[in-house]
Amino acid sequence: MDPPSKEVAPHRAAVAQQLREATFQGATGKIDFRTSRIGNERNLAVLRVSDIHDLDAAPTCAYMKGGLFDPRQSRDPDTGCPE
Repeated sequence: MDPPSKEVAPHRAAVAQQLREATFQGATGKIDFRTSRIGNERNLAVLRVSDIHDLDAAPTCAYMKGGLFDPRQSRDPDTGCPE
């Protein structure tokens, strides 16, 4: 009789390394961390969806760092989101 098999959880560092070596298609273009993994010069937006099951719901900005499409647009001083 074989002993019961134990499921082994993937190693977090191995998963992170694999994700860093991949290229992803984002909403505004290719996301690629292979050359540089530093995000200091990259734009970042965290969006919130009120109901994940509502496919027609528009996401809202929760936090934003980086340049806006129109630099004259005002931003929320706490979140950086366009107003």
